[in-house]
Amino acid sequence: MRHHLHTIAAILGGTALALVATVSVFGYAGQIAATVAMSAPSGPQTCGLPLTISATVQETGGALISGQPVAWSFSAGNVAGDKILTANSTTNANGVATTRIELACSAHSVTVAAVADEITGTVVVQSSGKGLPRTDTAPTSSFLAIALAALAVLVGSGAILRRMSLGRR
Repeated sequence: MRHHLHTIAAILGGTALALVATVSVFGYAGQIAATVAMSAPSGPQTCGLPLTISATVQETGGALISGQPVAWSFSAGNVAGDKILTANSTTNANGVATTRIELACSAHSVTVAAVADEITGTVVVQSSGKGLPRTDTAPTSSFLAIALAALAVLVGSGAILRRMSLGRR
């Protein structure tokens, strides 16, 4: 009799565990990402400036998922100097996660990927290869070279004129 009670207890315990596991799986079904829709600025972008990339995460039924971790990476086309400034972020109340990237100053296209619950979304971003114009006032090396060359000519001219005036005496 005692053996049968242990067997019945084991069966009931196993059944209860199976029910809890089933409820747990179905309880989280609405929070599993089904799509990751991406958006980014269109057209060639100025290099060296931070750009914002967005990912909207939705479940199978289309509801937006808030609090969803999203991992960001380059999946193709990146070159030395391309940077992901925020490698991980979390979706907000509207199901949107963002990252910021900077592109190197060469004309190229990169594919940015966002992964949520093993679902990947991608978007292509173009670098124009052109940065912002210089805003400093320091002379460039070519300006400095021209100024030094002009100074050398003036100094040289002065020496020649002195010799000429000394020779007339």
